[in-house]
Amino acid sequence: MQCSSGVLPLLSLTGTDVRHASWVQIYGEEGVKGFYRGCTANLIRTTPAAALTFTTFELLSRHMRELGCQQREKEKGEEALQLQKASAV
Repeated sequence: MQCSSGVLPLLSLTGTDVRHASWVQIYGEEGVKGFYRGCTANLIRTTPAAALTFTTFELLSRHMRELGCQQREKEKGEEALQLQKASAV
């Protein structure tokens, strides 16, 4: 099932066989370290985006909570004013 280069012909395999053959090939050529190849580059690429997303979410959440509190205070003030007007009549 191997070609002359020693690599499994992955095109002739399907589903689970392809994954297994890939894992065996990676482990055989690079060992356990091969499974983590590219992790550092991926972290360098994705960490700033994740930090920006998290920061944006937190700032917007805080801002919306403050707006909600201000709106509730305004509504309470209007209710109090209406009660004063109603009791004065």
